[in-house]
Amino acid sequence: MKQKIKKLAIWIVAMAVSFSFLAMSIGSALNYKDIAETKLLVWGDASLKASILRNQTGAIFSIKFNMTVQVHNPGPKGVSLWLLVMKAWIRDYPTEDGVPTGGGNIDGQTVENNVTQLWMIVPAFSDNLEADIPAKATQNASKEFTLARTPNEALFRTIEDIASYAKWQRGLGDDQLDWAHYARITMYVSNVPRDVSGYGTYLSETPKITLSIGSDLSQPWGA
Repeated sequence: MKQKIKKLAIWIVAMAVSFSFLAMSIGSALNYKDIAETKLLVWGDASLKASILRNQTGAIFSIKFNMTVQVHNPGPKGVSLWLLVMKAWIRDYPTEDGVPTGGGNIDGQTVENNVTQLWMIVPAFSDNLEADIPAKATQNASKEFTLARTPNEALFRTIEDIASYAKWQRGLGDDQLDWAHYARITMYVSNVPRDVSGYGTYLSETPKITLSIGSDLSQPWGA
């Protein structure tokens, strides 16, 4: 009798341990499902405001870019923004009209209402973008980049030519110039370890989300 009771106790303990591991496995599976679902559902928008700043002589001394990113997270887990990479292009009106500026490099074009638009790239920017977006929420985050005239003298002279032509031939002020933009955002699913060293490099992508917003007019993507 005692032997039977002892065997029954051992069986109960074994079953309890088995159910414990089963529950942990199910929990892990559900957690991974939440991660995968969040990665699949999250999406974003981006808008760009470019401000041309001139000195008393009318020369451009800097250009400020303000990129606003709106992240929509309908998934079951929160996400944390980490890195923003931005590209911007100014529309080259004189070159469109057959009057090359001389210093610009046309590396993109679009077509709108049967009109071919030519674009000149300005340097790309990248910086940390810190914001947390809870599950089933939408939130904005902004980042400002400043492009100085030094060491971009040639670029600024070309932009001055574009702005001058746009003013006298098309009646456009500095704040009416057309800019195109592209954004690439890197973020992570919240509360998921990012340091997975020793577990295989493929696992490092598990919590990572990369969104591309807009059209990169100078494909392929530069470094």
